Amino acid sequence: MHIKVGLVGLPNVGKSSFFNALTGSFVQSENYPFCTINPNISRFIVNDERINKLVEVDCPNNIVSPTIEVYDIAGLVKGASKGEGLGNLFLSHIKEVDLILHVVRFFDNSNIIHVENRVDPINDIEIINLELIFKDIELIEKRIQSVKKDIAKGIKKNDELDVLNKIKSRLENPEYINVREDYLDENEKKMIKDLQLLTLKPVVYVGNVDENIDDNTHLHLKNIPQTDIVYIPIKLGADINTLSNEEKIAFDSEVNKWNKYINQLTKLIYEKLNVITFYTSGKDEVRGWPIYNGTLAPKAASEIHSDFEKHFIKADVCKFNNYYNKKKCGEAPEFLTYGKDYKICDGDVVNFKVGI
Repeated sequence: MHIKVGLVGLPNVGKSSFFNALTGSFVQSENYPFCTINPNISRFIVNDERINKLVEVDCPNNIVSPTIEVYDIAGLVKGASKGEGLGNLFLSHIKEVDLILHVVRFFDNSNIIHVENRVDPINDIEIINLELIFKDIELIEKRIQSVKKDIAKGIKKNDELDVLNKIKSRLENPEYINVREDYLDENEKKMIKDLQLLTLKPVVYVGNVDENIDDNTHLHLKNIPQTDIVYIPIKLGADINTLSNEEKIAFDSEVNKWNKYINQLTKLIYEKLNVITFYTSGKDEVRGWPIYNGTLAPKAASEIHSDFEKHFIKADVCKFNNYYNKKKCGEAPEFLTYGKDYKICDGDVVNFKVGI
């Protein structure tokens, strides 16, 4: 699977700087609103310690780590859902991603323009969330009119209309401006999946803080669970991004500090998307494969090749710790054989057997 995340937020909160630092890019990042118009797209490599350990014991010819695709979406402003600041264009870009990374400014700096002329993370979050809500209400109202016509013609029943009204009622309740809860069941989600509603996408908040986090004064966010926030000094990553490889070696403590922030972010992205990783490992290649938690073995095999699901025979599975520890001691790992009903677990090292 290909994980896609989108950086959103008000202008000048550090989105493009964060994009550059994450992906090693050098896109335009200026001290004025809307220096980004079309979304910049790149990806960063997931730092997976288990891959490093598999490489240690298997010494492969090739190493493939999972990556996360990042969309740097231009800054949204109040009124974006009505077209302010080219908002409709920017909101449409958010539809492409699996998860929203909402970058919020927490630091005070009079030299960096704030589009609202103040630093207020709570209000900034509400501005963005309201624009996402307004856009979704617009989409839902259009769908409601279409569904009503289909019901009148006898093409559809009331099920989808009930779901749409349920969502609309919730979005119009001010109590839920900053609340992201899974309030639809699986069948309801299927009915409205093609709408790609922005408010149903999982969110991780990236608090752009001063490097000395203890000095920040805006760290309490009303109605936002602390488990949904990663505090990152984006300037640290931006500075590291300007260094040569030789200079990065000299500043390895700073680089390690930055990597810890990104590892924390990656872990939260995986948790929000309910994603785990299985591995294929041997002399030819070590590779990590992200999949949704609960994926059955044949579907997991299709990540390697689409034909593998149809021709699946069995999966030989070894738990990661067993594989690594046995190999490190020069012993054979203990594989167990499973059929089509086996759900792949996080850390499984798998050899798939397929027919021709």
